[in-house]
Amino acid sequence: MSDELRPEDLEAFRRVQRLAYDAAEAVARELTPEVTEREAARRLEAALARRGVHTYFHRAFAWFGDRSRFAGVRRTRDFFPTDRALGEGVPAILDVGPMVDGVPADIGYSFSCGPSPALDEALDVLAELRELILEAACRQDTAAEIYRQVDDVLDARGYVNCHRKYPFGVLGHRVRRLSRWRPLERSVLGFSLAASTDILGALAASRVGVAPTPLLSTGPGSDAPLAPGLWAIEPHIGRGDMGAKWEELLLVTPTGARWLDEDVPHVRGRGGAAA
Repeated sequence: MSDELRPEDLEAFRRVQRLAYDAAEAVARELTPEVTEREAARRLEAALARRGVHTYFHRAFAWFGDRSRFAGVRRTRDFFPTDRALGEGVPAILDVGPMVDGVPADIGYSFSCGPSPALDEALDVLAELRELILEAACRQDTAAEIYRQVDDVLDARGYVNCHRKYPFGVLGHRVRRLSRWRPLERSVLGFSLAASTDILGALAASRVGVAPTPLLSTGPGSDAPLAPGLWAIEPHIGRGDMGAKWEELLLVTPTGARWLDEDVPHVRGRGGAAA
């Protein structure tokens, strides 16, 4: 992946992120209670294909009901869509990483089929975290400090940290243009082979001290601020039998940070899906 970010590069990432959210919101609006996770993921990839997406940083995930808080998720295969039906007024999540011309995005979108006061409350907490993470990144807090601040808010609001169940327990990760992508990119366990190889290579380099960590976590390398570049920030929270998340690109510079889409708070989408 390439680290150089010119204005036209940032616009390309912004375009793919908006495309991904457009597709997720459109699909969520059309889902009915009997639709399964597998069908929802299929519809999301079909919507992305209509928008010109044919390769993925990672394929579409859908988590309904208590799976939206990762109940029963213990192994990699547990992340993949199942035959769980959506249900009425039940919180759910769509998560996908489309890629266009080597430019990836990575988004998570929470919604429900019908009103859900529990989801509304969770989205308020995610909006609070959106402000907290931006402010912490601007102060150049370390990755571990940002992670702990998020956990402190969740503890105070009565939620649990679900992103700790992700690979490496990440709250976020670097996103960069793939320099070695192919139009028919191979995937392994739903993730682009080229992207996975690159991230693992960057992680290995960070472990031997020759590069900053590509992960926002409490693991090795987390005692430093986020390195300049684009980061996919993905708080995932749970309470009771529901969960919610959002994922959005954060641009970190040597002197501060900003959301790549400053005028579009993706934590609530842009209207439509019943969030």
